[in-house]
Amino acid sequence: MAEPFWHTVVRRLLPGPIFRSLARLPRNPLAYVRRFGVGPGTALYLRMIGFGGHPVEIAIPGFRTRIRLRAGTSDVTTFEQVFVRRAYHLAPGFEPGWILDAGANIGLSAVFFADRYPEARILAVEPDRRNFELLAHNVRDYANIRPIHAGLWNRRVPLRIVNPDDEPWAFRVEESRDGDGLAAITVEEALEALGADRIDLLKLDVEGAEWKIMGQSQGWIEHVRAIVAELHDPACEAAFFRAVGGGDFRHRHLGGDLILAWRVAASDTANLSC
Repeated sequence: MAEPFWHTVVRRLLPGPIFRSLARLPRNPLAYVRRFGVGPGTALYLRMIGFGGHPVEIAIPGFRTRIRLRAGTSDVTTFEQVFVRRAYHLAPGFEPGWILDAGANIGLSAVFFADRYPEARILAVEPDRRNFELLAHNVRDYANIRPIHAGLWNRRVPLRIVNPDDEPWAFRVEESRDGDGLAAITVEEALEALGADRIDLLKLDVEGAEWKIMGQSQGWIEHVRAIVAELHDPACEAAFFRAVGGGDFRHRHLGGDLILAWRVAASDTANLSC
C-alpha cells in the first residue's frame, strides 16, 4: 500500500521515534463512540492516547478483564482491529470448540475469542518475549486460554526473530542457523497441546510465515474447519489458496488483508458465508 502524501511530509520533518508514535495514536474517536457508546467510547479513546510505548491498563466495555498495552505502538492499531472494527467477529451460528491463535501478539484476539466463545479451548502462540509477557498478563483471567511462547512453523526447529526493532505486530521469524533460538511448534503439536482431534478455528497472523505453514499443510488441513489469515505477500497468498483451493473450502475477504476460509462440509459453519 502506498504511503499517504502527508505521511511522507511529516516523516521528513519529525524524528523517527516521534513520527512512529504519532502514527500509532488512536485514529477515529467516532469509531470508539459508535462501538462503545458516547461516555465509555470517549473515555476509552482518551485512555489510549500516549507516546513511546508507555504501558496503560484499559477496561473494555463488556469484557471482564483489563488489558495492558503499549501506547504509541502498533498495540493501539491491533486493539482497534480486534475490538473497535471487530475484524474477527464471525457470523452467528459458528461455535468453535478448539481455537489456535497463531501470532497472538499481546493476546487481544485470544481475549476476544474467549469472550465470544466461552466454551472454546484456545491455544495462543506468540514468538516475541515482550509480546508474550503482555499476552500472559492479558489472558490471566481466562482459564480456557493457554499461552505458549513459540512460533508456529512447518517443523520443529529453533527459530529467531529477524526484525526485533520493528513494530510489535511485525516481528518475523526464520529458522536459526546456529541451532539456538526460540521454540517452534507445528499445527500437529498444537493439536496435541489442545488435546483435540481438530481445530475449529485457526487464526494466522504470522508476518510472512504463512507460506511455510500453509505450504506444507497436507498432514493437518483435513482437521481444520475454518481459517482466518492475514496474508502478507504473493508467496503467502499462493500457499494459502493452494491449501484451501479445493472443493472442500470456500473463502471470502473480511476486509483489509484478512481472508476467511471455511470447510463447506461442516454444516454449522454455513453462516460464515453471510
